[in-house]
Amino acid sequence: MDALTLRASRPLAIALSPLIVPQGRQVDRDLPKLPEATGPRSGVSGDGPPLSLLVIGESTAAGVGVVNLGDSVAGHMVGMMAARGLRVSWGVLGATGNTAAKTLLRWVPRATDRYDVVVVMLGVNDVLAVTPAGQWRATVLRILTALAGRLTDGGRIVLTGVPRVETFPSLPQPLRSVLGLHARALDRQLVELARRMDRVRHLPTAPVRAGDFLSNDRFHPSASGYHEWARSVVEDALADWSWPNPESTG
Repeated sequence: MDALTLRASRPLAIALSPLIVPQGRQVDRDLPKLPEATGPRSGVSGDGPPLSLLVIGESTAAGVGVVNLGDSVAGHMVGMMAARGLRVSWGVLGATGNTAAKTLLRWVPRATDRYDVVVVMLGVNDVLAVTPAGQWRATVLRILTALAGRLTDGGRIVLTGVPRVETFPSLPQPLRSVLGLHARALDRQLVELARRMDRVRHLPTAPVRAGDFLSNDRFHPSASGYHEWARSVVEDALADWSWPNPESTG
């Protein structure tokens, strides 16, 4: 997708608003309103060298689509990290409807600990709001700068890509394609930010696949989808990261 096409994403959405706005309202009425996952939003799991994890963002960070937070991205990551022989102190900061601006204002100030790994999960709500790409970039930069100040020595921020909205089966056409185009424009800003920041790694989000990847609202991931997402963070985005060595203690 060329740069000119990406720059045209918001003007295209505005031009087609008489058609896609009613579609969006219909989707909002028809889409099941799933609650955030239940369970503690922080805790400690495993034994061994310590590792501190924070997951922050929108409804996917809060585990919408599964019943218990243990089946969310955070829950699966904690399990995978603990299985490496680590003592994981973890926390989740996020809520349904969070845009980047809301996250910066309401949630980033609550990130008061020191973290080895921070996973930032944002984008869908800014796509739905058709947030201008420049505004999105500036806000995410402020989020990343603030969170980078909370990292431990050697810590890393994983910036998950804007979800591939064009593959969401719950969205009708042309709404799906128009929003998908804007999602790619916003994600391009994340790629460029990660390139400029030494401690940030961009993790592309895979297209939604058929099968059990989605929950019953056909919009948020299922437990299987969150597990796949968590595995990608741990095995791909953190593949070259210096993990604490369990054999160094004890």
